[in-house]
Amino acid sequence: MDQPQILLAEDSRVNRLIYSRYLAAKGYHIHQVANGEEAIDFLRHQIPSLLILDMSMPVVDGFEVMRVVRASDKPQLAAMPIIVLTALAMKGDLEKCMEAGATEYLAKPVKLHQLDVSIRTILAGALKS
Repeated sequence: MDQPQILLAEDSRVNRLIYSRYLAAKGYHIHQVANGEEAIDFLRHQIPSLLILDMSMPVVDGFEVMRVVRASDKPQLAAMPIIVLTALAMKGDLEKCMEAGATEYLAKPVKLHQLDVSIRTILAGALKS
């Protein structure tokens, strides 16, 4: 089976490095972008298996990225799974993210094993669909 392609949209260089090294070691092919605008540009040309999206990014935030993805006229992009990573752990944030189109919501600091389990669960479900 081909390596699942994952787009990691995260403004923290340190977090990108930690997540991408861990996930690459788990067998994923990771593409990295540093803000929402770069994520949208990437998604215009390629559709990964899954998007890992930080909600609080400069230029374009995660909510706008999700809006663009979910409104896409490309069915494969509009249905692409999105795992939201956020330090927004206030009451109602989970609901806001899920209503905006998130597939999964993980609060920071993210446990790397939990991120891997979420990715595997989502991708296994996508293969069955």
